Amino acid sequence: MNSKRYLQKILKHEGGLAFSKKIIHKLRKTRLSVTNRLIRFVYGSLYNSQHASDRYGFFQRLSAAVAVVRGWYEWAKIDVPRLKALKNVHAGAKRAFIICNGPSLNQLDLTKLKNEITFGVNAIYINFDRMGFRPTYYVVEDNLVAEDRAKEIYKLSGITKLFPFKLAYCIKRDENTIFFNHCPDDQAKLQYRFSTDISDYTCGGSTVTYTCLQIAFYLGLREVYLIGADHNYQIPEEYAQRDHNENYIIESVEDDVNHFECSYFGKGYRWHNPKVQKMEISYQNAKMFYEANGGKIFNATKGGKLEVFDRVDYDSLF
Repeated sequence: MNSKRYLQKILKHEGGLAFSKKIIHKLRKTRLSVTNRLIRFVYGSLYNSQHASDRYGFFQRLSAAVAVVRGWYEWAKIDVPRLKALKNVHAGAKRAFIICNGPSLNQLDLTKLKNEITFGVNAIYINFDRMGFRPTYYVVEDNLVAEDRAKEIYKLSGITKLFPFKLAYCIKRDENTIFFNHCPDDQAKLQYRFSTDISDYTCGGSTVTYTCLQIAFYLGLREVYLIGADHNYQIPEEYAQRDHNENYIIESVEDDVNHFECSYFGKGYRWHNPKVQKMEISYQNAKMFYEANGGKIFNATKGGKLEVFDRVDYDSLF
């Protein structure tokens, strides 16, 4: 079977012959072979190839590329109207909490948040039993988290799940899932920008918390509290001499000391190096944007090293 027929077969399986013809037509504009056109089209623009999993072989990458293109197509048709319906849905609400996953989370009584508007990220579901509730919104933007925990993420129910459509190759859509258009923080034109319309796009800021802050603003929330934002990471010794502003992948060989649970990024799990300086630029941007629009972001973390936002005692909020 030649590459064009193979591509058509995959596309037909993924979403129908009509969709496959649209993609084939779009990809004919380049000189590359049909197969390489698709991979270049997706991995060179819609998907950040620098972060692409080294566990994906050629045909897996091809299939993943097709899934991302389909995710893009469905985002425009299905998700954009759903995202537009969320605009200012919480306007007038008193406050919201973004639950980050630092070790300090273990020092807080999270059951107090049961009736609050909350955002959970990445592997927060490990903590659901201790929390006694599920966050209002659940957000993942990191492809390594999505790949390594795809099955657990898919099984999550009773929660609104928000993911970039670039993760459609590993995260399956269900009734609770809404995909959005996320621009990675290494795209120069949008680097550190703060989006006010998540139905159009969100901007990367080297941390999923920055994405949550954009989502919260779009939902009409103007008073936001961060907890578990320790902003302090221990890097394995073999990576200590690398430039922490560049992108590289760490594969854990021991227990995780950077999160609330040692198995969070425990042995065998992969994670991107934390770019703390870039995070702080993003946080400064979010702070200025909220305050310029009558809002405020507070840091209710117990300890930690994040000093961008005004501190507030968590227990005093209840």
